[in-house]
Amino acid sequence: MITPDGQRIISGSWDKKLKVWDLERGELLRTLEGHSDAVSAVALTPDGRRIISSFADSTLKVWDLESGECLRTLEGHSSRVSAVTVTPDGRRIISGSEDRTLKVWDLERGECLRTLEGHSSGVFAVAITPDGLRIISGSRDKTLKTWDLERGECLAEFCAEAEVTAVAVLPDNRSLALGDAGGHVHVLRLILPTDPVD
Repeated sequence: MITPDGQRIISGSWDKKLKVWDLERGELLRTLEGHSDAVSAVALTPDGRRIISSFADSTLKVWDLESGECLRTLEGHSSRVSAVTVTPDGRRIISGSEDRTLKVWDLERGECLRTLEGHSSGVFAVAITPDGLRIISGSRDKTLKTWDLERGECLAEFCAEAEVTAVAVLPDNRSLALGDAGGHVHVLRLILPTDPVD
C-alpha cells in the first residue's frame, strides 16, 4: 500500500508486523507490532494519516502513521479478516471475513455500525465505489455482490467462474474489475435495480 503523497509504502506480513518504508530510498522507517497473528490486509485513509490492518486473529487495528501508535482495536468478526478498505470520506472502514460477513465500522469510535450477511463462504475482497455509496465484495462462494452502504442491502450479484479473490472499482464509478482463483479477470458494468434500461 502506497501513501497518498507517494513517499511511503506500508507492508504487512505473516510475521505479525506492519512496516513503513521510505519509497525513494527503500529504507525501513518504522515497525508496528501488536497482533497475535499474521497480517492479512492493509488499507490507508484517503488523507494518509491512518493505517488500518486486518489480521488472521479476527481483529482489525487502526494506527497513526506518523507516531506508529495503535489507536484502537476493532473486534466483532469470528474468523480471519481477509480484506479491508476505507470509504472516500475516511469516516468508515469496511471489512470482509472468513466468517462470511462484511462489517461497516465507524473509524473514529471503533464501533461496528452494521453487519452485511449474504455470502455462503468467506469474503476475500472488498472495495468501495468512488462516490462512497456502494460496497463491492468478492467471496469464496464464487459471487461478487454489490451492497448499499447506508442500508446494508444487497443490490446485485454476479456469479464468477471461481472464487473471487480481488476486486477494484474504476474511477468512472460504473465499472469494476474482478479476479478469480481460476486465473480469469472480468471487467463489469455496475447495473443496479434502480438504473434505467438502455
